[in-house]
Amino acid sequence: MNFKTIIITLLWVCFFCKSAQAQDKEMDFSFEVEINESEVALRSLKGTFWNELTSYNILTKTHYIGNSGISSKKSDTTEQDFLVKIQLKGEEAIFEGIQGTLWDKKKFDCPDQNCKFTVTHLDIEAISSQRDAKLASIQDKINELEEKKELIKKEEKEKLKAEIEKINSNEDFRDLSEASIDSLKMEMAEKTAKNIDNQIAIIENSIEYLKRNLEEIDFTEEKTSGESKLNINLGGWNLVSVSEVVDKKPTSKCFKSTRKRQPLTSENQALVKSYPKDADDFLVIVVAFNNALPDGGSLNNTGIRFAGSRTFEIGYARDFRVFEKSNWLRIKYGASLQFNGLKPEGNRIFVKDGNQTNIEEFDFNLRKNKFRMDNLIIPVHLQFGKSKAYVNEDTGRVSFKDHNFKFGIGGFVGLNLLNTQKLRYTNDLGIRIKERQRDDFNTNNFLYGLSAYVGWESFSVFAQYNLNPIFRDNPMDMNNFQIGIRLDLN
Repeated sequence: MNFKTIIITLLWVCFFCKSAQAQDKEMDFSFEVEINESEVALRSLKGTFWNELTSYNILTKTHYIGNSGISSKKSDTTEQDFLVKIQLKGEEAIFEGIQGTLWDKKKFDCPDQNCKFTVTHLDIEAISSQRDAKLASIQDKINELEEKKELIKKEEKEKLKAEIEKINSNEDFRDLSEASIDSLKMEMAEKTAKNIDNQIAIIENSIEYLKRNLEEIDFTEEKTSGESKLNINLGGWNLVSVSEVVDKKPTSKCFKSTRKRQPLTSENQALVKSYPKDADDFLVIVVAFNNALPDGGSLNNTGIRFAGSRTFEIGYARDFRVFEKSNWLRIKYGASLQFNGLKPEGNRIFVKDGNQTNIEEFDFNLRKNKFRMDNLIIPVHLQFGKSKAYVNEDTGRVSFKDHNFKFGIGGFVGLNLLNTQKLRYTNDLGIRIKERQRDDFNTNNFLYGLSAYVGWESFSVFAQYNLNPIFRDNPMDMNNFQIGIRLDLN
């Protein structure tokens, strides 16, 4: 055996070893996932150490499921035989097979974040949808029968009208007396009334029969090329047979017409059963210009560079509507980390002098001077706006979208966590120095102020003003304020 043959043989052996290892990682497991808004309920069928689990994570809406349990962090699910990631985004459920699955990533529609699936190492399947569709087909048939009652009345009355007009225009009836003609018309009217009563009675009995025996009805569905046929049987009797032409290329218009979540109107108001005050979650990001306004001064003489002084804020917020059946007023609250930067004009820095902190000239040539205050704040706003209401035709739950155009006004309280001054300068020896000073700099530890924003959907123009001065005992108060943009990412 030559050297080339040995190399090829070793490569084949490595290939088969890796294939065997990959097959070993495929874990034969099966479990059910029921999603109800942000709650995820699990029921094991096989291949797990758990039977039933429930997870509720309102912040990330991300869940990692393994054979040992469930967590919102991937780092908590190490050494698992299989690992499945579920992420909820709006009305969509995203499944990702990280380990032990033959599938990689799949997406499903999940209206109102209310859906159910069976997950195995081979595939994912939405469950309970087939029976729901068939029950909906029976309800459609019942609705069709209800409409047919009015159609029968209309058709029978039109037939009666045509017969009376025929009598009035036919010369053969002119020889009859007026009393005879009236008697003939009365007989026709009585016959029409009986026809209407008999046909409506048949339809009403059919409707009652369907409703009363709904649970015992047998469903069969036949699919052929271009056609879908649904048969509904009770015993040996065929009650309903519904045929539908299947469009191989459904349009978005057809899809929307079959969704259970519809805009709330006066026509479907009768479906409403509840107005739950569900809270919405947001990631809040603020980028703004920052400055310090002197007491009695103006923006022209703050001593702070406006363009160079900036604020960055990141936080979590929730909001809910105040009134049960109206969405024009919402309360939004949360918590944020705020980083406020101030850059003095010229070659000056903040200097702590006993109980006071002043802006003074620096001895060396500055290349950078930045003073930063790190704060934890709790903002609360009243948000005004308008949005559409939607009703779920199955559950009768009414939900409201977040405001499109919105205006918010409120305030905040918070704590100053840390103050840092960064300096870069060149000393007398020509040496470049980087210096970081950390001190309380006599700043107020407790913060409070006013804030407001106005915008459209996720984007807003934002402003905030601190009612407390930045420094405690300075002869002239300086109050921090910001103006910039705010993003509320749902």
